[in-house]
Amino acid sequence: MLGLMIKDVYTIKRQFKIVVLMSIFYIGFSILDNNIGFLSFVALFANIGLILPIFSYDEKGQWDKYARILPVSYEKLVLSRYVEVLIVNGVMLAILAPISLFVKQPEQEFLEILSILVVAICIGVILISIMFPIIYKIGMEKARIMIFVIVLVPTCLIATMAKLNININLPQILESPFVKYVSYHLYIICPLIAAVFIALSYQISKAVVAKKEY
Repeated sequence: MLGLMIKDVYTIKRQFKIVVLMSIFYIGFSILDNNIGFLSFVALFANIGLILPIFSYDEKGQWDKYARILPVSYEKLVLSRYVEVLIVNGVMLAILAPISLFVKQPEQEFLEILSILVVAICIGVILISIMFPIIYKIGMEKARIMIFVIVLVPTCLIATMAKLNININLPQILESPFVKYVSYHLYIICPLIAAVFIALSYQISKAVVAKKEY
């Protein structure tokens, strides 16, 4: 499995340089503007910019057909990608958490900033978990439309609610004891939710690849 992961590293070597440069830019902008939002974007961008291009390159090079004749089980082929997701996000958290000390506002606690980063990383993991089975099923090129729909649907729902004058008393919701409890423990709750998503995603992807003919 280590060989598969090394292959993926070489595959996205050029993409890696782009992601690093863009990340440095946003990290610098986050420090100068004292805005944690840009650090959160880096966490999301790393998932999309490093993981998904691997599928595109493999599809163009017909890697999956070649991989089938290798002495490697399809479980390891799938598992290697999920391990890569965990490694990328673990590295992102290790890098961004210390940097956030230079970004946080005076009234903000480090735990609050850490929660924001953890939530952003977990959102990236959840999105990847949703995308992987779709990509394995229909391929990266066709999956782009599905991915666009996944992002577009929530946006359309929010726009529709605004157009229909559906008012939500957000301040009242945020002040409720349950929401306060959840928001204070997001750094614990979100990783648990992300873990469930990625575990289910792995099982689904494994089943899809087992039945797929190349």
